[in-house]
Amino acid sequence: MSLMGELAQILRMDHGNNTSAALAWLHAHGIDALFSTTIEEDAGLSPHFATPHVAPGGLGLSSPHMYKDNDAMAFYRRILSDALQALPPLHRWHMPTIAPVSSGDRERLVEQVLDFETRLAHIHPAIPASLADPLSTYHAMTTRELEFMAPGIRWQTYMHELSPSMLPHKVIVANTRYMVQLSELVQSTPTLTLHTYMYWSVIRDAGRYLGPHVPLGSPARQLHNFNAGLAYDATHPQVSTCVASVTAALGYMAGRFFVEQAWDAQSQNAAMELVTSIRSAWHHSLSRISWLDAKTRERAQAKVQNLALNIGYPKRQPDSNDAEAVKKWYEDLPVASSYFLNEMASRMYRTRLAWMRLGGQVNSGGFGSLVTTDAEAEYHPIRHEAVFPAGLLQPPYFDREWPMYLQYGAAGTKVSHTLSHAFGPPGRFYDRNGILFDWWTPQTAHAYEEYVRCVETQAKQDRKEQKRLRKERKRQQKQQRHQERNEEKRKIRDDVHRQSISLQQPYVVHASPSTLRSTSVPRMLRNASAAETVADVHSLARSYEAWLDQLQKGDLAVYYRNLRLPGLQDYTHKQLFFIAFGSTWARSVLSGRASAQPGYRHQTDAHAPAAVKARVNAALVNFAPFADAFHCSPDKHAMARRTEERCDVG
Repeated sequence: MSLMGELAQILRMDHGNNTSAALAWLHAHGIDALFSTTIEEDAGLSPHFATPHVAPGGLGLSSPHMYKDNDAMAFYRRILSDALQALPPLHRWHMPTIAPVSSGDRERLVEQVLDFETRLAHIHPAIPASLADPLSTYHAMTTRELEFMAPGIRWQTYMHELSPSMLPHKVIVANTRYMVQLSELVQSTPTLTLHTYMYWSVIRDAGRYLGPHVPLGSPARQLHNFNAGLAYDATHPQVSTCVASVTAALGYMAGRFFVEQAWDAQSQNAAMELVTSIRSAWHHSLSRISWLDAKTRERAQAKVQNLALNIGYPKRQPDSNDAEAVKKWYEDLPVASSYFLNEMASRMYRTRLAWMRLGGQVNSGGFGSLVTTDAEAEYHPIRHEAVFPAGLLQPPYFDREWPMYLQYGAAGTKVSHTLSHAFGPPGRFYDRNGILFDWWTPQTAHAYEEYVRCVETQAKQDRKEQKRLRKERKRQQKQQRHQERNEEKRKIRDDVHRQSISLQQPYVVHASPSTLRSTSVPRMLRNASAAETVADVHSLARSYEAWLDQLQKGDLAVYYRNLRLPGLQDYTHKQLFFIAFGSTWARSVLSGRASAQPGYRHQTDAHAPAAVKARVNAALVNFAPFADAFHCSPDKHAMARRTEERCDVG
């Protein structure tokens, strides 16, 4: 890996700035180490001004709490040892100080790096900056003030390496306590340990782009799988790997070809009609949402009216449907002959492009963190913009030829969920101009917390009921197995009697496959994010209301757009709406994801299977039209609730 040689040359420089210069080099290559720096908007003062944002980072495992898990640490220790063992024959001349001559030296270095990362995890905030209250993660200061607060990093050197032509006059720090403690940790850590951590950061991040037979690639791929919740030796389909790399590197270019094949003006118009009708439903429903008081409701309605919609593909900076604009956008991106080199070149290009905007405006014409082909939506609170890429507005979510009940049940509920973030978390912390400001009144904030408790209490009761049902199923299975054994014994006695076979002859009863119990039941997240669940509860109702409004106002064309498809005549239109909603949550789980690994994402991800089930159920049980559509009774069906048992959706 030539990267290791480049890093070694920086670290061998004979002055006190080599650590800071090495950090800048790592971050320029998109490699996570110690902290992260991104160029984003300054929401506290100027929503369009490109400003560096510094946040905690640098961990190899998926979250800080994983460093307290013995199994996870045993796995991490093994792959770190494997990585260091692979280094000496490849890079001894580059890094003589970290090429241990004996296994004992190597293991001591492994323990030192593990101890460093464990201490790094210990100072990490409990809540990631991306999920925290944005008011609590906004600390503006000058570069000089940052250097005074955290002198363990030479910030002038670091910034100059990333932006030689312009130093930022302002930096946004997400967590000042972390930066102070990080500085102390860096200053107290032996140079060899710190440098080895940096080499390890390169291996664990960039190593997975190496060939399958390169020794340094295996530890990185195992770690990537482990953090993703897969078996560490799982393999990924080459097609999905290539598509992910291409869209990350050439998102606008890939998006252009995608639009040519899968998007047209009619799809754009149909999607715009869907989104605007749901936005209108949200505007009308705000007067009925119980946890909004009058003042907050007025502000929310203003935000909904002022909400920008970006649908299909970016129309400027660049216009991804314009071949010349796309070509110009990527003209400075070098193309190499290997997958690894292209991945590194793409990362450096994106970093360089971001830092070139320093002192000017961020790119407000793109799709934020998304590209045209992404099958997800995003609300950007600083831009006050909702983004719905063409990649999302495809089957199984959307097709312009589909009946409206399928469009609104599938894509409509996704759109509605995204719009809800404009006036709930995280949009509550930004005004309609993108300025950081909590515009909720204390009364609304308190009422919202009460609503969250309603949803959480309901989920807790559902979990208890699920536990009771599981116990009942186990009891029934045990009783069934007992009956089957007795039946087997009865058959034996009958055979013995008929054939005069001695009862002393041994007989082994084999359990049938249907009675065998699994020994590897995964531990999954049992409750989803409260904010996401609340958004789900309201969003289903808003999409349903938008659809009914279209039906009531519609003409003959709307009537034809709601005819039931062949084979679906056994279901009503309303039932089909809810079936479409449920079908969009179906997922294929990769092999290995149901393992009992302690580090996998089911424990932390609101989109994991168990969490998804809880979210879908919460949305349906609190929406009376669902039970009505399927003629469910609270006395007979678990998914039907009485009015006093539901959390009001407005």
